[in-house]
Amino acid sequence: MCDKEAFYYVPRGYDYKEIKTTCGSTSYQHGHVVTVFCCDCENDQQVQAEHAARLEDSDADNAWLRSAGWGEI
Repeated sequence: MCDKEAFYYVPRGYDYKEIKTTCGSTSYQHGHVVTVFCCDCENDQQVQAEHAARLEDSDADNAWLRSAGWGEI
């Protein structure tokens, strides 16, 4: 991820509003938390692979914590 601007859109009336943020930040869209990437990082396979690995690690950590009865982080 980088420090470039990234954009996402949210519904507003009959149209959509463009939201500007920093590449790699998170957003709540359509009932899910998603990471927003700039165009360069979105098309970079290495950046996407690193992001997927972080998500897998987080899911594994949370599964272990749930199994121990401690909840999620």
